[in-house]
Amino acid sequence: AHVESAALFVIVGEVKSGKSSFVNALLGETILSRLGGFEVVSTEDGEEVLRLVSARRLTAVVMDVSLSSTTLAGERVDGLELTRRIRALPAGRHLPVILLTAHAMRGDRERFLFASGANDYVSKPIVDPQVFLDLVAQHVRSAEEVSSIAPARDLEHDEGRNEGG
Repeated sequence: AHVESAALFVIVGEVKSGKSSFVNALLGETILSRLGGFEVVSTEDGEEVLRLVSARRLTAVVMDVSLSSTTLAGERVDGLELTRRIRALPAGRHLPVILLTAHAMRGDRERFLFASGANDYVSKPIVDPQVFLDLVAQHVRSAEEVSSIAPARDLEHDEGRNEGG
């Protein structure tokens, strides 16, 4: 039930030790790489994430909602804003984005998904690694089905918009 093992994921969150979000990023990376067999890149650099998305190098993004060190053009951004920026890119339109957050109150899931355009939401800490892997794999498979239908249509739409149409 896994996607191809060459799939590249990016974990966006703290990459410096000593913070709880670092532990969660490390846990997510470990689950995806060791248990899922996926190639994983961890970063807190928003520009790098957008470059990877634009280059169509990513299979999915797993991102903390509360990014304390992530910036874009010198401005601090959280996971919701970075997800909106990913969605604004042609290559990010159908890319699975899964948010990790400690916010687990009623209504948080819907609020975060609506505000960001992310595909899903996982509350921290990740309690069951297999459930997390299955959730990510489900979104990747769905995105692959959509992108097998949509890329030509999306490209025509983007080119038309760039030419003033």
